[in-house]
Amino acid sequence: MQMEDPGPGATWSLACAVTLDLSLPAPGLPLCYLPPLVLRLTLHEAYPGLAPPRLALEASWLAAPLAAKLAAALEALWHAELATQPAGYAWAEWLRVEVLDQMGAGSGALRLQVRDEDEAQTLLANLLRHDAGCRARAWLAVSHPCGICLEDLPGPAFSRLACGHAFCSPCLGAAAELAVREGALGALRCPQPGCGAALDPGALRALLPADLHARWEALTLDRALAAMPDAARCPRCTGVCLEDEDACARCARCLFVFCALCGEGWHPGSACVSAQTRLAMLRAKAEGGGAAAREALRRAEQEAATAALLARDTKPCPRCGVACQRDEGCNKMTCGACGAFFCYRCGRAISGYRHFGDGSCVLFDEAEILRWEEDWEARVAAHRAEQGGGDGVGQGPHDPGRGHGPRPRRARPGRPGIAPCPQCGQFIEKQGGNNHMLCWSCTSHFCYLCRRLLLRRGEGATHFGPSGCRQHSAD
Repeated sequence: MQMEDPGPGATWSLACAVTLDLSLPAPGLPLCYLPPLVLRLTLHEAYPGLAPPRLALEASWLAAPLAAKLAAALEALWHAELATQPAGYAWAEWLRVEVLDQMGAGSGALRLQVRDEDEAQTLLANLLRHDAGCRARAWLAVSHPCGICLEDLPGPAFSRLACGHAFCSPCLGAAAELAVREGALGALRCPQPGCGAALDPGALRALLPADLHARWEALTLDRALAAMPDAARCPRCTGVCLEDEDACARCARCLFVFCALCGEGWHPGSACVSAQTRLAMLRAKAEGGGAAAREALRRAEQEAATAALLARDTKPCPRCGVACQRDEGCNKMTCGACGAFFCYRCGRAISGYRHFGDGSCVLFDEAEILRWEEDWEARVAAHRAEQGGGDGVGQGPHDPGRGHGPRPRRARPGRPGIAPCPQCGQFIEKQGGNNHMLCWSCTSHFCYLCRRLLLRRGEGATHFGPSGCRQHSAD
């Protein structure tokens, strides 16, 4: 209650705010609290012995006819029960208890009088705003159980969601942080069973730290762009671009013109995906699938092509199943993942070269031998040309370059700079005059001059020297 001193004179003015609690929401409007009803009293010399104080009632929802009705009821109350007694507190209590019945709210419906539709809209907004604030303050004043950790906590420890449910901030924040870190934006929903409403941006801003909130905004933007049928990400600067009907997009940031189907530079006239996949992508675009659907189709085609390539050009390791590809060399394979040895022809696990001695599998394929011979002959011819020793390999009657007779299938041991491996028989070319030879086929070390295998570690250092073979020689 506020009292105003008018200074020297005979009248005093005081104001009292009466808070009205509807107790039960009205059926037509979900209100529990009305804005305060202000009772203003002006005290004069005749009060309280001869006349009641002059009164005025003020409220945003109080129409003039209702205010006059309540003022008359208060004056009648004074004459009937409060004559010669102070009336301020008694009138305030009467208003708190009886005003809703005087307004006709006893039937469960509160009807307010307004002049026009604009006034009705303004009044409704003020009533709802005041009711929401009062409900929030009343809710914060008591303790509540958290539906996640099941602990009773005071109201300020909770986060209230737009759907009306509330959970303690630590529990709800931990769940939101985990969902954002894993990119599971669909999990950002109300944990209340049967609700599942999405968490509003205001709640997420209050629950998430700054870095995770920025990540949530970026993920939300990516999801929105992926759902747009004509949006694409620039493969260079990740800027957002718009594509035309031919899937051509031009980045406004870096000016890169690219194909929205494959992400490569724009290639008019050439196909980047199969006709079937392109048709499926265009159909997904027309149906509103966006970039995500087209990316899934393009990735499916790439995976199918990769599977076909692996089936054609690789063999699985018999121990770990990793696909291994042989580009050259013998059929004895070593798995790069687990180190297991296996035969490239039959796929069986082996321990050495004995597997190739029973005749079922060969160590070297015929096509590989022919290819190696052609490569060796070209290298020897280039080496001879560098040293001025002739115009190539095979200066006799069987020279393959002259067409006299069939080309030999293996390099002959008599050729300078080439020697057979004493372990597997593979011909090895001497490199730079070094007599310490390394067989690329079986990885054996041997001497070019005496053909001795150098089996022990460091044996090459003792074999070559003053009492052994020369480390370097011309041929």
